Amino acid sequence: YKKKVSGFEEKCRFIEIDNQNNIWFYDKTIGIFKLIPNKTFDEVKAISYNENKGLINDNNYVFKIKNTILVDTEDGLFYYDDKKDLFYREKELNSALGQGVKLTIMTEDEFGNIWFKQRRKLKQSKDEVFEMGQLIPQKDGSYQNNKTPFYKLKNKIQSISSLSEGKIIVGTDKGFVHYDPEIKKEFNDKYNSLIRKIEFILNDSTIYNGAFIDNEGHVSINQGGFQQYSIPFQFNDIRFNFSAPYF
Repeated sequence: YKKKVSGFEEKCRFIEIDNQNNIWFYDKTIGIFKLIPNKTFDEVKAISYNENKGLINDNNYVFKIKNTILVDTEDGLFYYDDKKDLFYREKELNSALGQGVKLTIMTEDEFGNIWFKQRRKLKQSKDEVFEMGQLIPQKDGSYQNNKTPFYKLKNKIQSISSLSEGKIIVGTDKGFVHYDPEIKKEFNDKYNSLIRKIEFILNDSTIYNGAFIDNEGHVSINQGGFQQYSIPFQFNDIRFNFSAPYF
């Protein structure tokens, strides 16, 4: 430490450096800034990026992916065009991620895979879930969104760091998790599920409690013909409770 760089006095928690050595950072209260250093790197010029530059200023995050500055907004990802000095909505990444998500972590490995942590609002609920995923580049320029291997890490991800050979270290609320893509697992295999309960929500009535009673009064998992029901339309609010013994 020799001296403080002049020209900017705000706190800088997360930063990205672009190909021209400009410093990009975001803050929840003051928004997105680009800091242009002088030749001796002892002074910077601060430029704010907001609606006038194509951005929606609402709790934005800055990332650097494929040598491009990206900003995540409530309306998806926007990329920076340094020739026009404007942000434009990104196409392929937004298409792979889908709507209603907010990225808080985004990093790239040596193979071009993009690893991310997203915040997603649950449908018909005010609750949110934090998930991890992998965007795998395809030959046509699109991305495959791979989240299945990381379902067990929901609401536990603190950081994501790439190692060599595509391996990933995930910081969680209880230590580290190591993900090795060379360890193969077929997540699309068919598996059996067990229906534990069927009930009507409207009148809180249970019509199935996990098993059947046969003609001799014994508990059975087989459904007899006399136990098949025809349910009137007025009871169309049905809740199923189920479990998968193995996944």
